Amino acid sequence: MAESLHNLDTLLRELERMAIRTTQGEFVRISDVRRLMREREEAQQIEDAAHKDKPKTMSGAKQAILKDPEIMKNFPRPVQSQGGRSIPASEPQPSSRT
Repeated sequence: MAESLHNLDTLLRELERMAIRTTQGEFVRISDVRRLMREREEAQQIEDAAHKDKPKTMSGAKQAILKDPEIMKNFPRPVQSQGGRSIPASEPQPSSRT
């Protein structure tokens, strides 16, 4: 229920459900309002934290995956090559066809 309380219409329906109806009108206990407000704030904090952790770009998502040890334990570690021997650069040789 706490996830749905970020919507004000849902919160209002929940308060109407808890209301005490008399001939004088409908009344809601303050403790119920405070509890629903607290649940709404907690739901908003959870939603904000979820959005804060999401990467904004594809490269950010890739970096987040590579840093997560729980996900990476399912994949073999990439082999880092030592690199080969370098080939010395020299002047280009003229073509024998000219």
